[in-house]
Amino acid sequence: MPNHYQDDETRLWHKASTRSLFWVLALTSLVRGGFLMASHASLRRDPDAYRTLADNVRTTGVYGWKTDAVKDGDGTAGDKVRPTAFRPPLYPLLLIGIGGPNNLWSIAIFHWLLGVGTATLVTCLGWRAGLGRWSIAAALLVAIDPILLQQSTLVMTETLATFLTTLALFCLTPPATPGPSEAASVRRHLVAGVVLGLCVLCRPTFLPWLCLIALARLVPAGMTLRWQTGVAPTRADGATGYGAAGQDDGARPRQIARAGNAANARFPGQPLVARSLQVGALVAAALLVIAPWVIRNQKVFGTAKLTTTHGGYTVLLGNNPLFYGFLQSGSAETWDGEQLSRAWRGRSLTAGAEDEQWDDLPELARRAEHQAVGDGSELADDALAYALAGRYMREQPGMAAYASGLRITRLWRCLPHRLGPSESRLRQTLRFAVGVWYVLVYGLAVLGMARLGRELFHPPWLFGLQLCFVITAVHALYWSDMRMRAPLIPLVCLLAARGMAAISDQLQKRNTKHAKDLSH
Repeated sequence: MPNHYQDDETRLWHKASTRSLFWVLALTSLVRGGFLMASHASLRRDPDAYRTLADNVRTTGVYGWKTDAVKDGDGTAGDKVRPTAFRPPLYPLLLIGIGGPNNLWSIAIFHWLLGVGTATLVTCLGWRAGLGRWSIAAALLVAIDPILLQQSTLVMTETLATFLTTLALFCLTPPATPGPSEAASVRRHLVAGVVLGLCVLCRPTFLPWLCLIALARLVPAGMTLRWQTGVAPTRADGATGYGAAGQDDGARPRQIARAGNAANARFPGQPLVARSLQVGALVAAALLVIAPWVIRNQKVFGTAKLTTTHGGYTVLLGNNPLFYGFLQSGSAETWDGEQLSRAWRGRSLTAGAEDEQWDDLPELARRAEHQAVGDGSELADDALAYALAGRYMREQPGMAAYASGLRITRLWRCLPHRLGPSESRLRQTLRFAVGVWYVLVYGLAVLGMARLGRELFHPPWLFGLQLCFVITAVHALYWSDMRMRAPLIPLVCLLAARGMAAISDQLQKRNTKHAKDLSH
């Protein structure tokens, strides 16, 4: 092929790619920006106390909770701050960096940028995964996803976590270049490690994902051949290469496909030493990012806490006699954990998880209201909550198993739960519309998985499915609801786009066959 013809093809591909990204940016900006402007008042709420933590750091310099007022040396009143590791640190620190935790518009703009960035990354990730023009469909599904839209109007970590996981998948998926150099592969793993470290600082749930990624990278070469050799994957329309939106097979330089196939024949897989070096770079970079948090916890609590002290209570929230009784009642209402919270305030009145007072949580809650209670250390409270939850699960293993299955169902459910005994006709209609949306998206995603077949064992699908497994397994034990699957939505939308491509391909074949029949 003449060089000038290859150059023309390259320019066409870049032009189409730029045009596609422009439309993704424009449409996502309009959708996310309009929704944030209409719902920005929701940003005043602080359901998980991230704004409170950020404000405490900004005013006192301590990552912790304000307790009672004390007298300083000069006689002025000040707030005593108790250091905490109850919430992960990344999101509160970013709230400070973007203009302050009480600046609603700066938070709105921050979430808007994260939403637009996520949709853009989904487009680029789709190209790397071989979806071609269907990458735009995946990005648009992400842009208008109901969970992501709703969570973007709350001061919570879902929007940031979704952006970071999409960025991590993008970094872990090799570009469409034949035979990347060893140095380039190490650099890519370093960047991916940094992003994964930030994921852990945003949500500790991602720590097992980091471990699974490292393990998968060390799997024998046959399982990850395409990733190792840089072979261009099969596109959603059946062609080899990375066509952009609206392009046919010639939109991407054909020499990439040929060079990739040559690489496949010439390099049967990277040696273990090379893979080990890349995994070492990945893990080292991630640990380096997490290290300041661990060192801080060692200094403050005397223990190098890698995650948070919130896990124990989150397990207890879904494994206690009050919740089990609620499930046995068959009530369709939303469970209120306030009585458990009041009982938990009386933990200093007990002698540990085996104390008989934990048998009657309502009575312990009443005692806590009328007697002086003290605060223990966060680490001790976390251990107590885990021990209590374990005790209740051992005492009622059947209910524990049922509650675990319910948590998985709630994580992946399509129809949002009704929030109260009565709801307006508009809210009910919106709930059912959301349910229909997720039924369609899930159906397309399942079809996409079926069409991918063995491709599911290659990036980004392999790592995305690992994340699905991790989040599902974690929330089989910890409390869950629909919003906690937010980081998985980009992967689900990419799979749904693959399902759309399969349907389109089938319709095209049918139309072609029908046209041939008519011609005869």
